[in-house]
Amino acid sequence: MATQDAAKTIDSLRLPKPKMDALLKRADEEATGAGEGSSASRRRLQGARAVVSIAQMGVEATYNVPMREISDDGMAFLHRAMVHPKTPCTLHLALKDGEKIDVVGKVKGVRHIEGMIHDVRVAFDSPIDLAGLRGG
Repeated sequence: MATQDAAKTIDSLRLPKPKMDALLKRADEEATGAGEGSSASRRRLQGARAVVSIAQMGVEATYNVPMREISDDGMAFLHRAMVHPKTPCTLHLALKDGEKIDVVGKVKGVRHIEGMIHDVRVAFDSPIDLAGLRGG
């Protein structure tokens, strides 16, 4: 799904796969228990990566992040820092036909998972068609 130039992105979490899988599972269980998530159809994406640009405190940085889920109106991913609600974000996606799109949204909520790791939930400004995504 990621499309930005890899040399310009920051790997948000460099963790061994078993640790990453455990954190994604924990975040998913906590979100389900809290009744969080979109009312739209959600697709679980444990193991998938995304490229997300985050503009915070006057600085924009682009990160390669582990995705937890995506829906037509938002997504959730793990990140190595707290991101304030309403922070603008852009998700860079690849479509099945090879085209690339940028999906703009704002942070809807953030939950601390452990250490510096946070579960970040983004609401898209406009819905997307999940069927058109690569891997979808």
